[in-house]
Amino acid sequence: MPRRDDAREPYSYVDAETTVEGTLTAGARLRVDGRVRGEVRVEGVLEVAPGGRIEVGPVHAGDVRIAGEIVADVRAVGTVELWNGGRLEGDVRAASLDIEEGATFLGRSLSLESEEPAPSAIGAPPPEAASGSEADR
Repeated sequence: MPRRDDAREPYSYVDAETTVEGTLTAGARLRVDGRVRGEVRVEGVLEVAPGGRIEVGPVHAGDVRIAGEIVADVRAVGTVELWNGGRLEGDVRAASLDIEEGATFLGRSLSLESEEPAPSAIGAPPPEAASGSEADR
């Protein structure tokens, strides 16, 4: 899962046989092969490996790469990458969201620049339709 350019960067690791409950904070990269149940805060890249799972959340990171599973809301300063076989259930707020074929995403995607989803994205009429036009008044 690590990229070639990431190989020398220091990182923290949650082993496949490990379960963490509560808040988990990492100053650089964090790789999760095990289970985390609680809030996750990573200044660098968060990697959830196949078989890894994060639930409850929220999750905050620089970038997020998901080959395992996250069942929580995710906020990333950079990119959230959902890889083939990965699963994300929760809302995402990030600069960009990349979803590979074979990945599963259940939730909403919001740009870091927007505070709320576009009305048409959640089934509400656009603001001008809700208030009526000047000619209707």
